[in-house]
Amino acid sequence: MVASKGTVRRVVPRATYHHGNLRNALIDEAVRRVEVTGLRGLVGREVSAAVGVTPSAAYRHFPSHGHLLAAVSRRAREALARAMQEAANASCGDAAPERVGTKWAVVRFDAIGRAYIRFAVTNPGLFEVAFAACDAAPDGPDDPSPWEVLKECLTALSETDMMDRRHLEAAPYIAWSVVHGLATVGTTRNPDKMHVDAIIDAVLAGLHRAIGVPVTD
Repeated sequence: MVASKGTVRRVVPRATYHHGNLRNALIDEAVRRVEVTGLRGLVGREVSAAVGVTPSAAYRHFPSHGHLLAAVSRRAREALARAMQEAANASCGDAAPERVGTKWAVVRFDAIGRAYIRFAVTNPGLFEVAFAACDAAPDGPDDPSPWEVLKECLTALSETDMMDRRHLEAAPYIAWSVVHGLATVGTTRNPDKMHVDAIIDAVLAGLHRAIGVPVTD
């Protein structure tokens, strides 16, 4: 319809979300932007405009930049945890864990470490946001949680006697610090120029010695 002279034509944006699901639509759009540009792409008014709502509509769900960041950070950590889980589940190939023997726990432990670093290198935007400083708390615990995936793998190591149980309390902090440190360095380098596998092998070998886990072939 053509507006008559002297009237203001109202442009109604195309809806990009289902009724009642604005919160998730905003998070989805924010995640897409972060995947491309990292933390600097997380601009609330731009996210709102892309979804087709006003900043005031988004404000009902995210009253500050920190609240939106907390939600996106949680999504990023959950994506990291799923990558770790998938790597752990695929680490034994078609063989059942009992057929691999007791070393299956070591294989899974190495697999999640590699997955953590690979995620950081191949998804630098998400990785940056996953652990960005934030002044708001997420609306719930990570599900799944990369920390819990790590702890489960370490528990399996102790239960199969591939790691001394006395190391179980400190091991998560040692493992996380070592792998996260390499992952953080990896995101600042061009992956094509890094000897990624050789570096990961060396780091994991050192980590094994630090927490008393044998190196398997």
